[in-house]
Amino acid sequence: MPNWCQNHLTVNGATPEFRAWLEGGFSFQRMKPVIPADSPTQCPAWGTKWDLDDNEQREVASELLEIGTSFFDTAWSPPLGALTALSAMFPDDTLVLDYHEPGMGFAGRAIFEGGGCDDESTDETAEVNRIACEIFGWDFDEEESVS
Repeated sequence: MPNWCQNHLTVNGATPEFRAWLEGGFSFQRMKPVIPADSPTQCPAWGTKWDLDDNEQREVASELLEIGTSFFDTAWSPPLGALTALSAMFPDDTLVLDYHEPGMGFAGRAIFEGGGCDDESTDETAEVNRIACEIFGWDFDEEESVS
């Protein structure tokens, strides 16, 4: 069973071409095909072990189309490789991914533009906690009182 990485993706000013692509769902396999689809090479190709399931693909795509932002989880790590490939497909769109993996204690922000990825990851506890609170709504005081 994997650790789950929380992801928050924002698309700034989605082009009509990108919006049309989203109509087909938000699938890592569509961004960067791996043959066969259940190949163990997914993690190096996509940055995460598994694609989103069909319902998640539709939900993420719908949220990106409607409000320009979506939250989703991935196995082990953020989908940096898949989003880099997506950015190469739509170089005029800017994607911003905030991510937090609480099991291994890392978080960061990656900006994808023109097929490139500028990733700033950290494992410094204070910064990881800040991202967890500000982006993902964690409340450490509440969690500590439950323990």
